[in-house]
Amino acid sequence: MPKPHSEAGTAFIQTQQLHAATADTFLEYMCRLDIDSAPIMARNTGIICTIGFASRSVEMLKEMIKSGMNVARLNFSHGTHEYHLTPSSTGLLLWLWKQRDLRSGLDSSNAAALQKHEVRKVLGEKGKNIKIISKIENHEGVRRFDEILEASDGIMVVRGDLGIEIPAEKVFLAQKMMIGRCYRAGKPVICATQMLESMIKKPRRTRAEGSDVAIIVLTKSGRSAHQVARYRPHAPIIAVTRNPQTARQAHLYRGIFPVLCKDAV
Repeated sequence: MPKPHSEAGTAFIQTQQLHAATADTFLEYMCRLDIDSAPIMARNTGIICTIGFASRSVEMLKEMIKSGMNVARLNFSHGTHEYHLTPSSTGLLLWLWKQRDLRSGLDSSNAAALQKHEVRKVLGEKGKNIKIISKIENHEGVRRFDEILEASDGIMVVRGDLGIEIPAEKVFLAQKMMIGRCYRAGKPVICATQMLESMIKKPRRTRAEGSDVAIIVLTKSGRSAHQVARYRPHAPIIAVTRNPQTARQAHLYRGIFPVLCKDAV
């Protein structure tokens, strides 16, 4: 007779903070949090890593993927045009440009919020499936956020530049507002700049930085953490598709575990 809770049957059951999730109030939820509760297997928040000179090798990229990287970001603001246009001898980056026709496996492109239409024109027909993530980096972008969000596939909150354009003590207000409106619109939002800044020079993050990132991930309103614990699905969503782009977008946008089917059924 099989055990009531076999390994196969409970492999994907998420029990993190289950006792806290049944709380009726947010205060009670906080009081029930357990530091010994095992972390969930499914991670709905993606990690974006900028690929630079120190992380350009295939070996380093593999290690970054193993460590949890979901998206590789290429920053064309640094380096020469030749550096980005020339195929890497290691096979890490292969960019083939012919005039303005884009031929690559690029999933999304970051652009200043007010340049979206120009970027879409440059991408052309072959880049029509590439998503454009609009960067909010100045006061005008914050004031016109709703119309920018409506015309964009996603938003990147550039906190460093925002801290120059608006008072530093108001950056968190703009950040919370934009993250909340992106959630409401069902569009991905990226919070960038000065995440785990100390790890540029040190192998481990500071305790405060770890808390800061957790707050950003869980907080869009006072009850976010409570709602995440109570209303998330009990098992990860697995989707089967033949389209590689659909698989990548489903994982990036919705935290779905994609299974790519290449063989005929």
